[in-house]
Amino acid sequence: MAGPTKIWTPFTAPFAGWDCDRVSISKANGFVVVTVAGKYQEAAGSYRLIFGQGRLQIAYDFTVTKGINPRQIGLVFSLPREYEAFSWERGGS
Repeated sequence: MAGPTKIWTPFTAPFAGWDCDRVSISKANGFVVVTVAGKYQEAAGSYRLIFGQGRLQIAYDFTVTKGINPRQIGLVFSLPREYEAFSWERGGS
């Protein structure tokens, strides 16, 4: 994943057919937490957007529900160029 454009094509097609089951919003210790749960055709689970202290944290937990073996699992973002720098912590198993 290198090159001047920093635009990459996924190795596998993104999951399709998002169906949102639930959205909840909570506040705690100065943070706002938005939890979205639902399913794709190939997986089910949820993600959390945690806003506070000038930051956005994102956590997700999905389980593949079909007999597939995706080469990539994660989130995809399209951001303006001024948001080129970001960081993450991987908690893989």
